[in-house]
Amino acid sequence: MNLSKDTLYCRSQLGFGVYQLKECYEQVYTALLSGIRLIDSAISYRNERECERAIQDFCTNHPYVKRDEITLVTKIPDSLQGFDRTWKAVFQSLRRVDRPSLDMVLIHSPKWPERRTESWRALVKLKEEGFIQEIGVSNYNIHHLEEIAASKLPLPAVNQIELSTFNSRQEIQKYCSAHGIALMAFSPLTTGQRLDDNRLLDLAAKYKRTPSQILLRYCLERNISPIFKSEKLDHIVENANCKDFQMNSKDLAWMATWDEGFISKPSWNPIILP
Repeated sequence: MNLSKDTLYCRSQLGFGVYQLKECYEQVYTALLSGIRLIDSAISYRNERECERAIQDFCTNHPYVKRDEITLVTKIPDSLQGFDRTWKAVFQSLRRVDRPSLDMVLIHSPKWPERRTESWRALVKLKEEGFIQEIGVSNYNIHHLEEIAASKLPLPAVNQIELSTFNSRQEIQKYCSAHGIALMAFSPLTTGQRLDDNRLLDLAAKYKRTPSQILLRYCLERNISPIFKSEKLDHIVENANCKDFQMNSKDLAWMATWDEGFISKPSWNPIILP
């Protein structure tokens, strides 16, 4: 499925994530002030309302930025999968953000084979009826995406997976590119676990940037939307500055060889589920 021309989500867009940031108003506002227009939340994060409040206040204070230029992502958790539960969950989210439609809704993981197709069917219907602007999935591997295709339902607009230069998931990238599915990358900064890699430090020194900015820039150059998280406002501003420089093709090709299948949290890796 190709992304529509008027979709709220654009490829290669830097995003700010709010996982484990229940009190996230100031962080979201700072991200928006820094030019970020993609905010990644979820029902299980319990901060959809806080995110929307920051977005609304930002748009009020900066009227040159329209609300429909900003995408607030939310996700259906495993516990709410299935057609009826997903349908109900979407309307609960609508009440929390007090809007007529949600910008983007993803299925959080493919944990329940018997429920995930029905959850997807519900999202497709809700999009058709105008309650959601765009729909997608998270933590879906190729066989999960092929299951959707086999069901004769539209493919997702977006697949959000853990992805970084240390875990490039080339096969999923190729599949999504071939089928018009945009990629979002969570944990593109490896939750800080690879920021001291000597190769990364060398590139950071070369471009006079931070290691985090190099990792985020790598994703953007690959037409992947990286979602980073930080509680510190200065780090949010600093990371947002990854948008104003470019890396040469030789260095990008070198980074592509760093893949080591790195997973930041092996205990939660639903992409390997059947």
